[in-house]
Amino acid sequence: MMRNLLTLFVMLILLTSCFKTKKQITGKVYNPITGVGIAHPTITFSIKNKGKSDLYSIVEQVTGNTYGDFTIEAKARKPMIANVVLDPAKYYLLGWYDNGGLYDTIIAAKKSKFDFQAVPYAHSKLIVNNINCQGASDSIIIYQSDQLGTIDADFAWVQTGCINYESDFSNVLMGEFYYKWVVIRNGIKTYFSDTVFFNEDEFKTYIINY
Repeated sequence: MMRNLLTLFVMLILLTSCFKTKKQITGKVYNPITGVGIAHPTITFSIKNKGKSDLYSIVEQVTGNTYGDFTIEAKARKPMIANVVLDPAKYYLLGWYDNGGLYDTIIAAKKSKFDFQAVPYAHSKLIVNNINCQGASDSIIIYQSDQLGTIDADFAWVQTGCINYESDFSNVLMGEFYYKWVVIRNGIKTYFSDTVFFNEDEFKTYIINY
C-alpha cells in the first residue's frame, strides 16, 4: 500500500513538472507599413547544441494563420532562439519588434508574446535624361531613400554631361519612396524632390528629365 502511494506521489510530481515546463508563446508577423499581418509565416524555435556554442537545432516549428498570428506550446526546458522564415525574394526582414527596437533574434524564454516585422518588396526602375544639355559641365546629383530608412539618404549619385541613363529593375521596399536631386547647369543649382508610393510587388518606372 505504501509503495503504491509513493509511486502515485512520484507520478504526480513528474506530471506537475511537465506542465510547468510548457510555455505558451504568441505573436504576429506583420508588415509595419500597412499594419497587416503576413499570411502563413513559418516560425522556428531552436536550442543551442550541447558543447557547440555556434550550432542550434530546431525543436519547435509552427505556421501562422492567414493574419500572421501564431501560437505555440513550447517546452521551456532551455532558452530558445525564435526565427521567422519567409521567402527572401519577396520580403525584407526587419526583425523582432520589442520595446521600440528591432532585433535579428530574440530569446523566447524571456517573454511569452512578441511580434516580427517584414516588408514586401516592390520593383523600381530609374530613367535619367539630360534633355537640356549645355555641355560636359552639366551635373545632376540624385539622392534616394525609403519610408523605413533602410537606404542611406545621404548617399549621392552623381552624373555629369549629356547623360541618358536607364537602370534595371531593382528591389525596393513597398511604401513611400523619396527622390531628391540637384541640377547644376552654368554654375546654377536647382533643387527638386518627389515622393512616390510603391505597392507590394509593383513594378514602377520613375523618370527624371532635366
